[in-house]
Amino acid sequence: MGRVLVDYSQIQQNWLTLGRFVGSGVDVAAVIKCDAYGLGIGKTAKNLHRRGCRTFFASTIQEAKEIRTFIGDDSARIIVLHPELKRHNIGTELRTYRLTPCICSLSDLAQVRNSGQNSDLVLYADTGLSQHGFTVGELGNIKALLHSLGRKRMTLLSHLAAAENPHARDNERQRSLFQAFCSELEPDERSLAASAGVMLGSAYHFDLVRIGDALFGINPRDSFPAVTRPAVSLIGSVVDIRTVPKGAAIGYGCLDILPKAARIAVVKTGYRHGYPRVCDGRRYAFMNGYFSKVVGQVTMEFTFLDVSHIPADKVSIGEPVELIGKHIPLNHVAETAGTVATDVMVRIMACADNPEQKDMPVERSLPAVMV
Repeated sequence: MGRVLVDYSQIQQNWLTLGRFVGSGVDVAAVIKCDAYGLGIGKTAKNLHRRGCRTFFASTIQEAKEIRTFIGDDSARIIVLHPELKRHNIGTELRTYRLTPCICSLSDLAQVRNSGQNSDLVLYADTGLSQHGFTVGELGNIKALLHSLGRKRMTLLSHLAAAENPHARDNERQRSLFQAFCSELEPDERSLAASAGVMLGSAYHFDLVRIGDALFGINPRDSFPAVTRPAVSLIGSVVDIRTVPKGAAIGYGCLDILPKAARIAVVKTGYRHGYPRVCDGRRYAFMNGYFSKVVGQVTMEFTFLDVSHIPADKVSIGEPVELIGKHIPLNHVAETAGTVATDVMVRIMACADNPEQKDMPVERSLPAVMV
């Protein structure tokens, strides 16, 4: 079956790489929400903390508590994106674990004031994503509530809606609106860019960048360079090699008819292992120095590769096949499945019985052959 390999040292390296990219004076926070995209929030936080990360974002109070427990550092900052501030005893949990809630509405801000919480403030401004956050029309009420709270250290966040496209007009529009929010609220710390936003350049970095996708080697897809390297691999293995005649159909639905005779490698990994079933005919895998096209429909347990171009002595039963990893980016698989890379990764991790920690081996230097 498919093996999932997680390289935590590469996650550390990706965080360091992004720190060098944004330069001194900009904090690089790790967004490890939703159990670090399935990689394990405690283990991921501990590895990043060892390399110097001191600002973490979690989805929930429970996740934030797990981060605090694993890193064992009361001075590290842990920000909870969805703290459910109206929940009973929330103030006690925030104080006990030294957590900072992200405040996304006027009612949340009023709740903080009424509860007497004494933590720093993290406010979220809606500059165009239209999911949650304060709006420009609420600035007057926000300022009044902030005044009633007294002077506290404040971080102002927002999020870009189209950062993966460097030519999107919304990027500059949102940046201008974010600066207008900052002029009104005068925060101590400003944060607009997540992983894709970082690639837009220093004008978008402000004081804090929030890195999620890029930590795991998921890079923006359009015209950006691949700055970080994959930390998650999905490796299958060849269980059969078949010679199939011209005109034969491969897999369910008879959707892929071979134009000529071919050698087909059957790989023991399918959608049961999180590998996307939907495939638009442009997907490749990597084996023994060669790229091979995925043919037919991915089944629950198997994937089929055309290995006709690979020398016979390079394909054998038990041969490992990289379906996702260094040579086959998550973005490639996601695009051929009509989804996004994080969706693919979360599914793979959810299906993994016991992900292995991968120590980076010295890889053989083989030419990659695309067909």
